[in-house]
Amino acid sequence: MYNCIRMEFRKCFHSHNFIISMATCVLLALSSASYCCQGYLNIHDALDQYCFENGHMVSNELFPVWTSYNYWIGGESETLAYSAFYTLLPLFAILPHSLSCLQEKKSSYANQMIVRVGRQPYYLSKGIVCFSAAFITIVIPLILNFAVTAAFIPSTVPQINYEIYNHVYFGAMWADLFYTHPALYVALYILLDGLFAGLIALIGYAFSFYITNQFAAAAFPLLLFWGIDYLSGLLARAIPGAKWSYEISPIAYLHPATLRYDPNAAIILIEAVMLFCSAIAIIFKRGVWHE
Repeated sequence: MYNCIRMEFRKCFHSHNFIISMATCVLLALSSASYCCQGYLNIHDALDQYCFENGHMVSNELFPVWTSYNYWIGGESETLAYSAFYTLLPLFAILPHSLSCLQEKKSSYANQMIVRVGRQPYYLSKGIVCFSAAFITIVIPLILNFAVTAAFIPSTVPQINYEIYNHVYFGAMWADLFYTHPALYVALYILLDGLFAGLIALIGYAFSFYITNQFAAAAFPLLLFWGIDYLSGLLARAIPGAKWSYEISPIAYLHPATLRYDPNAAIILIEAVMLFCSAIAIIFKRGVWHE
């Protein structure tokens, strides 16, 4: 099993899909960081010119608005890079290794490996590497983005009276952490994004047992999560007189800033368990136990 996992990691890290997905995510992360840092430098010069006299602030208390905790890719909501990163996150999660089993089945390589190592080590090692590769593909660009942003924008603790600029509102998930221990808030969201990327990769891997076309296998999970995002936007108008206030779309709630509905920990946990159980059930039924 260990040798299978090591071999799968080696194949994954040398594959074009992993390199393209990682490079694209890093490019988007750096693009967002560049925009945010440039915006801070511009406003900082303006505030220095008009709001200070003899080294003391005489007007305008907007400096607390600009903090790396609300102006990294997980806090800003202005750039194309941020939008592309989270909208295409399911695709970035699937590309690194979720389609490798389908590719190897078409070339008969999978049959050779199953004869040599057995069905369970082969399929489970692929699942482990699918999850890990997607986690790495999403987490590293997010860490890089925050590190670059924090190098230029002060990491001051956000103030609750500026919540309209922070996009983390009173009562939102982990809001108390954001206004007391923002570094932990950012770390938890990066971890959450990585975990969901891994779960999405497992779902993509599971779907590849039913879909024989590589393009369709990559597109179907992306369209599925886009559909959930669209459905989430319709819920507010689905029942006349009812007010829906919780986000059900991973594409939306994986972004730390609240842009539509408040994320809910229970809903997120339920969806994570459903994704994991569905993927594992399919992998065992169609892979490990299939004769």
